[in-house]
Amino acid sequence: MMHRLRPLSIRQRVLMISLLPLVIFAVILGSYFISTRIDDTQTALIERGKSMSRLLASASEFGLMVGNHEVLGNLARGISQEPDVADVVFLDGDFELILRTREFELQLNQDRTYVYEHDLQWYFMQPVRVTGISFQDVPEYPEGEPQLDTIGYALVILSKEQTLARQRSILFGGLLLMLGSFLVTSILARRFGQRITAPIQGLSRVIERLQEGHLDTRAEVTLTGELRTLARGINRMAARVQESNQVMESRVETATRRLRATLNHLETQNHELELAGQKADAANRAKDEFLARMSHELRTPMTSVLGFARLLEESGATEEQREYTRIINQTSTLLLTLIDDILDLSKLESDAIRLERIPFELEDLLLDVLEMQAPLAHGKGLELLLQLDPKTPATLIGDPTRMRQILTNLVANAIKFTEQGEVRVCVEPRPQGAISACC
Repeated sequence: MMHRLRPLSIRQRVLMISLLPLVIFAVILGSYFISTRIDDTQTALIERGKSMSRLLASASEFGLMVGNHEVLGNLARGISQEPDVADVVFLDGDFELILRTREFELQLNQDRTYVYEHDLQWYFMQPVRVTGISFQDVPEYPEGEPQLDTIGYALVILSKEQTLARQRSILFGGLLLMLGSFLVTSILARRFGQRITAPIQGLSRVIERLQEGHLDTRAEVTLTGELRTLARGINRMAARVQESNQVMESRVETATRRLRATLNHLETQNHELELAGQKADAANRAKDEFLARMSHELRTPMTSVLGFARLLEESGATEEQREYTRIINQTSTLLLTLIDDILDLSKLESDAIRLERIPFELEDLLLDVLEMQAPLAHGKGLELLLQLDPKTPATLIGDPTRMRQILTNLVANAIKFTEQGEVRVCVEPRPQGAISACC
């Protein structure tokens, strides 16, 4: 799994920005000077070998012409004392060895190349030609005519060991110089970069503490330039935020106190309302108990009155007495209905009414209701009629008592608001099976 690279800090960025160009410049410049000096040492070695071979060829002209090996030997011994000279060789015009100062295997180039390299040695060969010097006074030279052809070759062999040693020394010194320059540059860049990054890091720590909620933190204003302006701006911002926070805390505290007082007041009112509700519930229960008790107490004598009124109707009473008995019966029945309504109201308020689901005969219930309301209708000269659809079921499931109360109220209201004619109760089934009545 690849991890994300950690972002560089501002200190690292400043060091990189300051060091990277200097390091690149130092490497390029050091590499250039090192390579230049190494090339110069090799070039100097080649130029020195060429110069020595030319001088040797010029000086050995006379010795090769007269075949004086002693002169050639003196020249070779003198040059062989120079540093880096590995050997001095004289060859004749046929490339045959005449004289040399060292004993090691020669690698002569048969192509007559004058400058070439082999292993750790440079070979510098220079042809020796007659330059036209007068030899009339020289007895070793029988003929006095100048020779212009190549009479031999002077070969100077230089060793590369000292040159390689100097090149290694140059390389090592250059690397040490580059490393020293890098260390000095790093120290200077670190010191000057710290003067820039330390204040910025201080400002960053101040901002972090402000974010953590320490609003009393302030930045130092001993900085210079833009950093000082930035520090002052941060301090002003922190002061404003702290002031705003204090104002906000004061407002929140005030609002909290008000809210606490309001909650206490609401709690007191809720307690009072709870007590009032309990009292109201107790009063309702007392009222319901009173109404229920009074309804039962009134129902008992009213039932007795109705019973004796019916007994009087069945006895041998006169027409006037029967009229009085009918009025007593009608009034008692109405009063009993009012008592039942009061009892039902008390049950309804106390949620004590439960609907029954029992079978009952619908036609009998309707006839009982009409019979009960017949005296009232006849008293107003009205006629009560029942219109029952033949498709209506004879037996239904429900609460006959509540049904009787509802129909009684409907018929009573119809009789009350009808001045003449008739009151008709119509019963017919609905498509969903519901029963509808019209009065």
